Amino acid sequence: MVHKAMNMRNTFASSGRWFVAMLALGLWEAQAADLSGQVVKAASRLAAASGYAWKTFTQTGQGGLRAGQFEGRATREGVVYLSSISVEPGAEAYLKDGKGVIRRLGVWETLKEAALSTNTQAGAMRWLGRMLQSYQAPAAEATELATRSTNLRRESEAITGILTEEAVRGIIGRWGVRVGDAEPQVSEPRGVVKFWVQDGVLTRYEYRVSAVLALDGNRKNVDRTTTVELEQIGSATVELPEEARAKLGL
Repeated sequence: MVHKAMNMRNTFASSGRWFVAMLALGLWEAQAADLSGQVVKAASRLAAASGYAWKTFTQTGQGGLRAGQFEGRATREGVVYLSSISVEPGAEAYLKDGKGVIRRLGVWETLKEAALSTNTQAGAMRWLGRMLQSYQAPAAEATELATRSTNLRRESEAITGILTEEAVRGIIGRWGVRVGDAEPQVSEPRGVVKFWVQDGVLTRYEYRVSAVLALDGNRKNVDRTTTVELEQIGSATVELPEEARAKLGL
């Protein structure tokens, strides 16, 4: 009887610990889901504003891939304007509904035309044309990052999380890295993300990704941090030039 009673107490104790562990896990998952929802809601408020502006800064730890900075503005109607593009000084771009045009030195080109340029001096423009074909304005990018993150938690004034492998592969895919038509094979993808929300609106986010890229017989370790600072929320505007409108077919 004594042994039976002790076994029962041990069973109840084990069950109790299991219950507490499951309860804690459930609460943690609920908190992570709530934080993800907060970021998504904050990004949706950004997208719903009449317009907003941002500055993007990119730093590379290693890998030698193109980095730099640029400025952007977007409207509620989905028109995006990019300027101060450090990798191609003097270039500016307009994007709308999956299409885009780039102007440099007074010449207008669609993104596809720029990406397919055979001019040997147009390496940066070819890369820019490829990269912008899959470019995401901050409201859309932040939403995707929030929904493809795990372990979300609050740290001081920021919401932090770990990016899924799928999210990291998507980010690298949007870099526009190619040799000919070949895309790199991605292994060991890792990433972290931070969001800052003020008064229910997204004001800043930052993500760092690393991976090993295999391309044209070479393997390269890459490590890249991107910071997006949002401003002029509700006041930024974009004027679409007639030349751009014609090129976009609008």
